Amino acid sequence: MEICRAAVKFSDKMRSCEDILGSSFSINILTERIIGIGVSGGPDSMALLKLLSKWSIENKGPEILAITVNHCLRKEAALEAKMVEEYANNLANVFHVTIKWEGDKPNTGIMEEAREARYKLMANVLKKQGGRVLFLAHHMNDQAETVLFRLSKGSGIKGLCGIRKVQEMLDTEMVLVRPLLSTAKDELVEYCKAEKINFVNDPTNKNEKYARARLRKSFEILEKEGLSAERMAKLAERVAKADTALDYYSNILFMKGKNINDGILFDLEDLINVPEEVRSRVVLQAVRKIGGNSSKYGVRIHRFENVSDDIFKYNKNITRTVGGCLLKKHIKRNEFLILKENKS
Repeated sequence: MEICRAAVKFSDKMRSCEDILGSSFSINILTERIIGIGVSGGPDSMALLKLLSKWSIENKGPEILAITVNHCLRKEAALEAKMVEEYANNLANVFHVTIKWEGDKPNTGIMEEAREARYKLMANVLKKQGGRVLFLAHHMNDQAETVLFRLSKGSGIKGLCGIRKVQEMLDTEMVLVRPLLSTAKDELVEYCKAEKINFVNDPTNKNEKYARARLRKSFEILEKEGLSAERMAKLAERVAKADTALDYYSNILFMKGKNINDGILFDLEDLINVPEEVRSRVVLQAVRKIGGNSSKYGVRIHRFENVSDDIFKYNKNITRTVGGCLLKKHIKRNEFLILKENKS
């Protein structure tokens, strides 16, 4: 029966996440005292909360902190948070907290700012409770939308990997886990109905004021041509494998760089004799390490690509700036030097 598959498959999805947590972050999820989960009240997060509760009891796992963020953007949000609280408090091994995104809100880019605020708020409250693993209910349809959105923005290989199943949350000690990326939203809705779990539908999901809502509507046309959410998610999975391979070889070359005062020195020939994508990753990794957070959004990839092309296209000494760094190529010395830019 289709409804049961969400529950039956969940143990397999969790094992996959457990393997990544162990190999990449040295975390044994079953020995953690507490884990967190973001719960908005939608069918995806409500289903994940129920599945996690069952998993925790069956495996004698950690306590679960269900976190709801009220962005204070809709009057219904408080009632939705209350609904989540009442449901969560009736689940085994679960307790709930609601936190608010208070203060002034931006006039533009509200969805992006709300997302950033939500993640920070959840990370902070979980950290105070001693947790470091935060579960999120992104599903197959979210993955497909992300790939399509990034494709429309001209993303490269990393962008087309879509949402990662397990990843470190930047500027925190949190690890984000998304076990439902291969599960369709319809399956989660059916699971909620079968388990008699109440849920809400966020009206912003259909508001064409937002790019994702417009892209979501386009899937009706794309699916008729065979470009289904499942195939888009599979594309992301395959691209992620290629990305991992490229990172592997890039890291080997990056480690050959020599740390000097405020910079990294590479053998120029080493960089010239590798494929362009590998070279770009090595140089970009160095720029990010040396330049740090030179802006809110980091190194602009199009700007970096233009600079990198300019440097390696011509057989001459050249110096360029990008991402708060000086990039210096010296042919006779066989050197490629990346230094922190002095803007004083």
